[in-house]
Formats: sequence, structure tokens, C-alpha cells
Amino acid sequence: MASRQKRTPQSGRFRTPSARRRKANIYQHLSARHTARVKTFFLIVAGLFWTALTLGGDFFAINAIRQQLRAEQFPSVTGVITQNEIEITPSSKGGSNYAARLHFAYSVDGRAYVGDRHRYGGYTASAEHAESLASRYPVGAPVIVYFNPDDPADAILSPGVDGADVFVLFFLLPFNVILFGAIAALARGGRPIDDPSAPVSPFSAGLVALFVGWFLIVFAIAIFSGFDPGLPVALGAWGALGALTFGAAVYAKTRRP
Repeated sequence: MASRQKRTPQSGRFRTPSARRRKANIYQHLSARHTARVKTFFLIVAGLFWTALTLGGDFFAINAIRQQLRAEQFPSVTGVITQNEIEITPSSKGGSNYAARLHFAYSVDGRAYVGDRHRYGGYTASAEHAESLASRYPVGAPVIVYFNPDDPADAILSPGVDGADVFVLFFLLPFNVILFGAIAALARGGRPIDDPSAPVSPFSAGLVALFVGWFLIVFAIAIFSGFDPGLPVALGAWGALGALTFGAAVYAKTRRP
């Protein structure tokens, strides 16, 4: 039985079912190309945002540590606390951020200065930490001021690296792992690092242990120290996470056939 044909009034030509299918396939192809371009665009935007966020955080944290270490070589003079207050600002998660704002007066070579920096970096902390810091520097108390000899107006009260400086780098760790892992995947052309047919590869086991361990350690530090651990605790966090990651990878390797 002959197939029926449909005459289109626009062209005056007959359109067979196979022609309609070809046209539909063309539309699907164009739609798929458009969808792929949109996905690529959003992936590029997301990748650039993630890169800027991660590298910006890295620069901020590393630069603060560099400045804290440099400040250990600064000369010092005796100053006095002139103002002491706790500043409360709303956080992005609906809570509050607390920071002790200190002002101190000092003089270098007969010239008077007023400083307001406790440490480089300026991290916000818990209410308990801010109150503890404020109580250490009551108004009128004498303090040792460390100043930059090239710019005496640049001065701080507490030089050297502490736990908060080290913990910020620890907090940024998974962001860097994702960033540089994505770069490595692109460089490899999407080829897997390990054999995908293996039950659990050492690389995968170590990566899972790293993220799970990081979350548990950050959660514990947030509860017990309000994101402001001492230096031994912050260094211990790095050591514990490294041991957990390495141990998981070794264990997975021993279990592979």
C-alpha cells in the first residue's frame, strides 16, 4: 500500500515521513549543541569563580602568615591601650561575628602614633575569643608594640604564627584539592588516575578519607574552640588528617587483588 504524503501549503512540495524525521533530527542536534554550549559556559563561569575564591583565600592566608613571621623581626616599644571594644557584625549565615577592636598609642623617635591591629589577617572569631582578647588588653594597660622600622605606623601587638593562621590553611584544603584535581583531570584529558574496574583504589580511598576526616576535624574544632584553636591543635589537625588519608590509601592497596 503506497505511503500517504502531505502537501505543505508554504512550499507546495510533498514532505515524506523520512523528511520529517530528518528535520526533527536537525532540530534535536541544534538543541543538543545549544545545551552543550550553555553547560560549557556555566562550567567556565563556575570554574573561574571557584578559582578566584580559592586562590584569593590562599593568598590572604599565606600573606598573613608571611607578615606575622616578618613582624617577629620588628623592633618594639612600650605603648598603652587607649580603646577596647567588641564589634558585633551579622554573618552571612544569619548569626553574628565578633571581633575585639583595640587601639593603642605609642611613639617612635619622638613621634606619636596610634595603632589598631592586634595581628595581621583580621579573622573574626567566637564571642568567647573576642571577650578573652579584650580582657587581656584593658584600657590603660601597658603593651609591647612591634612596629615596622620602614613604616612606624605599621604596628601590631602579637607577632608570630598562631593556631588561627594554620587553621585557615587547613580550612582551605578541600577547596584546593577540588581546584587542582579539576586542573589535573583536564590535563589528563579525562583519563582516570586509577583502574576504574578495581573495587576501591588507593587514590579514591585516600581522597574519601581526606574529605571525611577534614569535615570531622573542622566540626570538632568549631565546637571546642570556636574556629580559634591553639597552635598545637592546628598542627595536630594537619597531622591527624595526613595520617588518616595515608592510612586509608595503604589499607585500600593491601585489599586490592
